[in-house]
Amino acid sequence: MRKGLLYILFSLCFSQLFCATISSKADLDSALVAYYPFTGSADDASGNLINGTVNGAVLATDRYNSQDNAYSFNGSSWIDLGDNELLNPHLSDVSVSAWIKTSSYTGARIYSKGTSGGEQPGYDIMIYPDWTGRSALIYGPGGGGFTEKQLYTNSRVNDGKWHLITGVITRSGTMKIYVDKVLQSSQINISSTAGNDIAADTFNATIGVSYCYVGTPGSLNEYFNGTIDEVRVFMRSLTQDDVNQLYANYLPPANLTGRAEEGCNILSWDTSEYANLQKIKVYRNSVFYDEVTVDGAEDSLYTNKNVVPGITYSYSISSVDIYNNESIQTPSVNVTAIDITFTDINAGLPNVGAGTVAWGDYDNDGDLD
Repeated sequence: MRKGLLYILFSLCFSQLFCATISSKADLDSALVAYYPFTGSADDASGNLINGTVNGAVLATDRYNSQDNAYSFNGSSWIDLGDNELLNPHLSDVSVSAWIKTSSYTGARIYSKGTSGGEQPGYDIMIYPDWTGRSALIYGPGGGGFTEKQLYTNSRVNDGKWHLITGVITRSGTMKIYVDKVLQSSQINISSTAGNDIAADTFNATIGVSYCYVGTPGSLNEYFNGTIDEVRVFMRSLTQDDVNQLYANYLPPANLTGRAEEGCNILSWDTSEYANLQKIKVYRNSVFYDEVTVDGAEDSLYTNKNVVPGITYSYSISSVDIYNNESIQTPSVNVTAIDITFTDINAGLPNVGAGTVAWGDYDNDGDLD
């Protein structure tokens, strides 16, 4: 084989892996004490096994038209969650979130643990009984002359459409309430009650109704009429990012990784458990860069060819559902594009003059090359 001055381009495939597996579910798992997705039952999916007992409510279609993935309440039905210590905030912040659909104007509890009048401790979210169709967050500091605090939404939520209602109680700060992912303008400072021990363990937690503290203690009142889904209880203050993610109903894709190959950077992820997924948005260096339309399980790779060798790129991705709700972005991963390296395979050969050819058995195979 004749030797000449040849250059070979080579790369290190599957090298320079700069990212670790990402648990994109971590944010919504943090301080989550109860979670009711209502996928065929009222069981708690948080791992704490605070399972609900259904009293007259029936499985219904959720906001994605999936059957048996929500519960319908008829104005006399409810779900009892029992008296579990994990649902008592004590000195902790607390947040409650739920998807609802109703056309009713009557006062109705969405989720309740205590409160329902006077100086009783507890917290709940509800449709407020003032004929405006607004939702409300109720916080009962309990005792010491502190009456319950009530925070209302600006707009009505009883329009027969699905809405996400999220109430946030920051004990040393304020009460906040969100409709869908929009923070309502009013807030109430409750820092003066930060030291109150909220242990509303006299009555059970409920979905679709509340237990009375006033009137006839222990009786049920303010039944919900409509559909409820995806109820979550957290012992912390949810952030705007948390609410955005809840509203999108999508976690960002799981297990995002990146690697450098010849002339490109490749991202991979896992969305195998995601229903109603439309596309994946790709962000490069914190700016939207491209998107991947999801047609099947194979759509879990993205190849970025427009890269400069030796330059490090930061990537994150998000999920977009069929209603164009976008999740928050994953934490970023860094990938350095592989530098192009040339190797002179004539290195070490005898030095010959210009215009001459040197022959020899350079590969020790018994013939002249």
